[in-house]
Amino acid sequence: MVFREHPGKLTERPYNARSDVSEESVNDRIRITGGTRLNKRLISPPKSTIRPASDMIRQAVFNLLGATIKGTTFYDVFAGTGIVGIEALSRGARRAIFVELDGQYVKLLRRNLELARFGAEASVRAGDAFVWGKHFAPEEGANIVFLGPPYPLVTEQKKRIFKLISQITANLDDDDWLIVQIPSTMKNEELPDFEHWVRLRKYGKTTIGIWNRNGSAGSPIWTMPGEEEEEEEEVEFEDDEDPDSEGGDEVAEAETETDGGDHAGSD
Repeated sequence: MVFREHPGKLTERPYNARSDVSEESVNDRIRITGGTRLNKRLISPPKSTIRPASDMIRQAVFNLLGATIKGTTFYDVFAGTGIVGIEALSRGARRAIFVELDGQYVKLLRRNLELARFGAEASVRAGDAFVWGKHFAPEEGANIVFLGPPYPLVTEQKKRIFKLISQITANLDDDDWLIVQIPSTMKNEELPDFEHWVRLRKYGKTTIGIWNRNGSAGSPIWTMPGEEEEEEEEVEFEDDEDPDSEGGDEVAEAETETDGGDHAGSD
C-alpha cells in the first residue's frame, strides 16, 4: 500500500486548544530511553502544560513491541513533542510520520528532530488528526500507529476517538499494529473491534492497548513477534520525575494486565 497525501485542508475542527508553548516557556527536558539515541535529551513543555509520555510509559510500549519495531513505518498521532515517534526511530523504525495540529508543538517537534539528528527519516504533518484519519492509507511494508490523544479529549469526544480508531484499523494489514494510550478509567470493552485487542495493560492512570487484525483478546499469553516474554529493560528515572502528572500522556505507577476475557480489570 502507498500512503496518499490528502490534497484538501487539514485543519477542520481542531481537536484541542493547547496552552502556548513559547520559546521562553520551554524549560523542561525529556530523554530517549533506548536505541541509538539512548539518553539523548530533548525539549518538552513546562509541567503546567500537557506533558509528553513518560519514560515508563514509552518503555512499556517499546518493550511490548520488542523487535517488531525494526524496519517499520511508525505513525505518532497527536504527536505533541514527538518523543514517541523519535524514540521509535531510535529503536529501529525505518521512518516516522508525526501528526500534530498545534503550531507551537509542531515547531517544538521539529526542534526535537534536529536535536536527535533525524532528518529524511521523519515527516511532520501539521494537521488535524481526525481529518488525517479519514484519508489514512499506510505506506508499503509493516506499519505501527501510535495514538496518544490528550485525556480530556478522550473523555469529552469519545465517539470521535473511537471513530478514528475504526478508520485506522480498517486500513491496516495483517502485519500492521495499532497502539493506543487512553485513561485507565475507560472500560476495555468499550474499544472498537474489541476481540482484536491482543494486549491491554494498565499502568497507574494509563491503559496501553495493542490491536492486530490476527490477534485474539482471549489469549492472555499471546506474545508479539520479537517480544521476549516478561523481560523488560531497566530505565534510570530522574529524581524529579512526577508519577502523578496530568495530561494527554499519563505516567505510570503500577502495572496490571488484562485480557479480553476479563473485562473487569480496566475499572
